[in-house]
Amino acid sequence: MLELMGELLTAVFFQPSKLAQALENNTLNLPERSIIVADAAFPLKTYLMKPYPRTPTHKEQVFNYRLSRARRIVENAFGILVTRFRVLLNTIDMRPKNVDSIVLAACSLHNWLPKTSDMYITHRCVDFENVQQRVVVPGAWRTQLRTAMGSLPPARHSNHASRKAEAIRNAYAQLFETTEAVPWQDHMI
Repeated sequence: MLELMGELLTAVFFQPSKLAQALENNTLNLPERSIIVADAAFPLKTYLMKPYPRTPTHKEQVFNYRLSRARRIVENAFGILVTRFRVLLNTIDMRPKNVDSIVLAACSLHNWLPKTSDMYITHRCVDFENVQQRVVVPGAWRTQLRTAMGSLPPARHSNHASRKAEAIRNAYAQLFETTEAVPWQDHMI
């Protein structure tokens, strides 16, 4: 479901966005050695890392696992935001300035509520890894969002990567397998 949403969002919203243009033109000024984590629907870029399409090597499996862990953090944050503030599930039929205010207000409340309420985000809300059983237990928001969204058709677009982007991904894969390895990663792949 999320992969289909990712493909649709990439083709329809991300590629023509100001964010994508700023990243492509190198005018966003990301901190040095920063990347954006993405799923398979996105193109591999020097600033945008996506999983290896096939995982024939241990190093690539570790990279895909570590990238997936990072993506799950983002998915949990946005998933919970959207399920808590359901106005974000649909097109907001207002002036862009008002839509910006609604989204900013929702994000502000989403960041403030966990600091003031133990009930806003519970352990069941977010994905968590059961390392002993080698599984990721999905957070409750995923079921709520799937029910609310229905299914989306896949989008198709070109995904050719540059050699430099592949070299950066390979460098991260090497780090994750060696100096930046975590004790449980082999158990989870």
